[in-house]
Amino acid sequence: MEHTTDASHSFESHEVRRISDEAISLIPHMGVSDETLREACKRLGLENSFCKLHRGIYDVLEYFHEELIDSITRSFQSKSPDELPRVRDKVGYLLELCILYNASLPNSRQLVKSVLRFALLPHNTCFFASLVFKVMDTVWHLAGDSATNFSYYTKRWTAGSVYISSLVYLVRDSSEDASETLSFMHRRIESVIALQKLKNSARNMLPRVLKVFDARFD
Repeated sequence: MEHTTDASHSFESHEVRRISDEAISLIPHMGVSDETLREACKRLGLENSFCKLHRGIYDVLEYFHEELIDSITRSFQSKSPDELPRVRDKVGYLLELCILYNASLPNSRQLVKSVLRFALLPHNTCFFASLVFKVMDTVWHLAGDSATNFSYYTKRWTAGSVYISSLVYLVRDSSEDASETLSFMHRRIESVIALQKLKNSARNMLPRVLKVFDARFD
């Protein structure tokens, strides 16, 4: 069965939001499954509302990421532009907000672990990748990126890889306010920037190297 991120219901429904929030609170204890969603409906006395989430637990995960997007957007928009003068500063701050949102949830480490385990199942990877891509698209959009060429995709997948690897780190992070995970994330960002600089340097150097090579054999 193919899963997309175009839900036919609306998360504006108070009932659907209540069910989704309850299901998310149960994921650390029950894992990511439709059984978890059914239990959430049962605990709220809304057993007949299970069908309102047409794609079951997949709708709950989409709701989770919509809430993440709303949270980082609000926090970013309250920031003074002078505090984040460069695009890379904005992207780094937004990724930090993503991690802090995950870390702020009850039983966050087990929650993230359960979601990642679910995402690794072969039939879930494309669905989860689409959710992460949507979050990263928001990150770059808020940062002011207007790329329309192939870099539009590479920027989002690169940021996504930093985000996912940081979530994996978060699962074992017992530091206060996820400080060790944030340090790891910023090191990853610096590594990506350093690699990009190296690639650009090599690209600029190649014509000169070829010119010297041609001169020697001329």
